[in-house]
Amino acid sequence: MQIQDSLGQGSHARVYRADYLCSSVAIKIYDNHDKASLNAFIGELEAYYKQPVYHTEPQTGHQSMIENGSLLQHPNIVQVVGAYQKNNKSYLLTELSEHGNLLQLIRSQGVLSELSKALKTKLKACIQVAQALAYLHQHAQVYHRDLKAENVLVFHQSVEADSILVKLCDFGVSKRFELEANAPPTVQKASSPPSAEISQVIATEPAERTQTLGTIPWMAPEFLEHRIFTEKSDVYSFGILMYEIFRPYTDSTASVASPYPNLQLVQISYQVVNEGLRPDLGVFKRQDLSLLGQQIIPLMKQCWSSNVDDRPTARDLVKRLTSIVQKM
Repeated sequence: MQIQDSLGQGSHARVYRADYLCSSVAIKIYDNHDKASLNAFIGELEAYYKQPVYHTEPQTGHQSMIENGSLLQHPNIVQVVGAYQKNNKSYLLTELSEHGNLLQLIRSQGVLSELSKALKTKLKACIQVAQALAYLHQHAQVYHRDLKAENVLVFHQSVEADSILVKLCDFGVSKRFELEANAPPTVQKASSPPSAEISQVIATEPAERTQTLGTIPWMAPEFLEHRIFTEKSDVYSFGILMYEIFRPYTDSTASVASPYPNLQLVQISYQVVNEGLRPDLGVFKRQDLSLLGQQIIPLMKQCWSSNVDDRPTARDLVKRLTSIVQKM
C-alpha cells in the first residue's frame, strides 16, 4: 500500500488517499496514544464488524483484521476495505470519494445553491441518507449518533440530470443496540440546565465533539439533558441535516458549519433543552419558502420536535421524501 496526498483532518483521524491492490482508497490514520482517537477507531470497527478479530503477522508486526466482510452492506453507506494497527497507529481503509463531503458541496456556491434548480437533487440526497439510516436502525441495529452533512460523502452529482449518489460515513461514535441499557423512560421537557458533567465537556472540547457526545449542535435534547439516545435521536439530527441541505448559503456564511453560528456550545445545549432552540428558518428567501413550505419544512420541524414520539422513523422519512419527489 502506498499513501499519497492528504484529503483532510477529521476530529480523531487524518484522512489520506492511498493505492491499495491497484485501486484508490481512502485511509484514516488514528493515533493510538490519543484515547479519543483510538476509541473512534474501535467505534468504527464495532459498527462495521461487531466483534473484530485480529491476527498478528510474525514477520511484519502488522495486526490485520480477519473478517468475512463488513456487516454494514448498503449502497448509501461507505464500505470498509480493511483495517490494521502498526507502530502505535491504527489504519482504516474505505472506498474513496472524489467529490468530498455533502457540506462542502452544498455551500460551494455552485449550481446547488439555486434551490429552484437543485431541489430534486437535494431531496434525493435526503432520501439516500434516510435509506442508510433506516437500514442502520432496522437491520444493522446501529445508532449513528453523529449524523450531519459533513459525515455524508458525495460519490456522484449532476444537477442537470437530477442525479446524486451520497453515502453515510464516520461511525466513530456509533453504537449497536445490544450494547445499550434497558429501554429508557419517557423523556419529559427539561426544566434545568444541562448537567455539570456535560457543561464541563462542552466548555473544554474545542472540536465541538467528544467520544460520547457526538457533535453538540446536531444533538437531540433528550441526549443533551438525560444522556438518552434512541433511533429518534438520530432522526432529530436528520432534521438538522435537512436544514443544512436546504438552507441558502452566502459568501459570508459559506464557511460556517454550525446551524447556530452566533452561539457558544454551552448556550446551544442549554437553549435546545430549555428554550426550544432550533435552526433559524428566517434565513430562507420568500421564493425558497414557496418551494419548501408545504411539505419539506414541516417535515424538518417534525424531525426536531422536542417530543420524541412526534418524530417520524427513518423508514417514514424514506416514504415521505420519496412521495414528494414522485409528485414533482
